Amino acid sequence: MLSAASRVAERAERPPYVFGPFTADPLRRALYRDGTVIHITRTTFDTMLTLLERHGETVTKEELLARVWDGAVVEENNLRWVSA
Repeated sequence: MLSAASRVAERAERPPYVFGPFTADPLRRALYRDGTVIHITRTTFDTMLTLLERHGETVTKEELLARVWDGAVVEENNLRWVSA
């Protein structure tokens, strides 16, 4: 598992991800739609970034917990998907 400092350094080397009208900028830790900032939580951004970085691969729940919540105790019932 990468340390927080290693993940920051790794993000600094990555260009933004562009998909449809959206741009996810790992360096600024920001999500844009057509150039306008979309405010999302840290955990939402980190989950999205993990999935973008691993596009086309399976990401396990354990990997997401380790990467996004970084050692915090998270109970299964606190994780839920919300549809718009």
